[in-house]
Amino acid sequence: GVVKRGNNSEIVTVELQGSATPENKASLSGWTYYGAVCDGSKMYIFKEIRGVIYSSDVYMVGTWYLFGNGASSRESLYIVSLTHNAVDNTVYGCFTNSSATAFDFCKLDLDTSTKTVIAALPQRFVALAADNGGTIYGIAIDGNLYKIYPSSGAITLIGATGVEVTGVSQDACYDNALGQIYWAVGNEVYSVDP
Repeated sequence: GVVKRGNNSEIVTVELQGSATPENKASLSGWTYYGAVCDGSKMYIFKEIRGVIYSSDVYMVGTWYLFGNGASSRESLYIVSLTHNAVDNTVYGCFTNSSATAFDFCKLDLDTSTKTVIAALPQRFVALAADNGGTIYGIAIDGNLYKIYPSSGAITLIGATGVEVTGVSQDACYDNALGQIYWAVGNEVYSVDP
């Protein structure tokens, strides 16, 4: 994922065995970063340039080499959280709506850096993760875990995580081997059983 440390941002990985200490893979500087998503081979890191243009830097997973730049868009993305669904090869996310009053579940086109609204969400989803079967899970600001249906944006409550959600940066991923969601909240990593 991407974390901010002081005035700089970094791409970090976390090994979940042992201390779960983030390891710096590449330093990022000069921009305001709003979100990141990995499709398995590339990591797309979204940034704002001069307050109006949104684009992504594309890094190769493993070598963390800057592969190139994604498409730019004048559309305000207002990314809250993103996940890649391997079944339909689509990026989904929770975005603040255009009037900044509510939240939308959207598809994000990585080729054009534009989003398509699927449905309004009843609250902010701070972290999303997709398993290899195409199920999307979301952790909402109320601290509950939900299943989100990609075609409609409909949600189903799974249950409480037991964690009080705060305003710090968060992200999640799904471990298909263990059937667990790993949810990073600030400096903590939680395991959530869906």
